[in-house]
Amino acid sequence: MDSFDDVLGQIDGIERELAELPADAFLQRIELRDRLLELRAEAGRLRQGADIEGPTEHLMAQLSGWRQELNRLRKQRIDVVKQGVETRIYPEVASGLGIPDVESQILRIEAILRSRGIENP
Repeated sequence: MDSFDDVLGQIDGIERELAELPADAFLQRIELRDRLLELRAEAGRLRQGADIEGPTEHLMAQLSGWRQELNRLRKQRIDVVKQGVETRIYPEVASGLGIPDVESQILRIEAILRSRGIENP
């Protein structure tokens, strides 16, 4: 079983592949998009099983990972808008699906860190 960071790395790689594909590579886009959805589901399962009450260092690392994921999702949403990709093809991207979940995780970890005396996590 892959770790959460491994899955995020795979997601990042597929997102890069999608960005580099020519506009007419429809079948490849569908296959990569399907794999991306599978990986996002796996990341969600791994995220829910994460030990959020772990050592402070572990929480700081998780916070960093979540912030990177948030930046990646925001960039992906902006790229889709810039490219004029139709939202019916990638509705989860255009709607920002996932961003509220990631922001929620960030806020949760920040609250735990603040309760441990870290003022600006």
